[in-house]
Amino acid sequence: MALFLAPYLRKFGQFTIPDFLRARYEGNIARLVGILIAIFVSFVYVVAQIYGVGLITTRLTGVDFSIGIFLGLAGILVCSFLGGMRAVTWTQVAQYIILIIAYMIPVV
Repeated sequence: MALFLAPYLRKFGQFTIPDFLRARYEGNIARLVGILIAIFVSFVYVVAQIYGVGLITTRLTGVDFSIGIFLGLAGILVCSFLGGMRAVTWTQVAQYIILIIAYMIPVV
């Protein structure tokens, strides 16, 4: 989605959607609504990611789900601290490759 919106935001001279809304509608109310929507969408995405981490960790290690969440998040935190954003980016690349392979196996 950012790929499609970024050129228009840059053309308008803004870098974030809430800033664009403030400039476009000339007020902080529109910016506040944009901020709240962005926080809500991010929260839903993070909750789904944490649930997935807990589920995968539970399946791989056999521990309880709540402990699996903490173990998985600890692993992500260690990876982020050791490798920075580059490590996080490569982790996302690996996740997408695994997802593509997992979706293609039933098709083949």
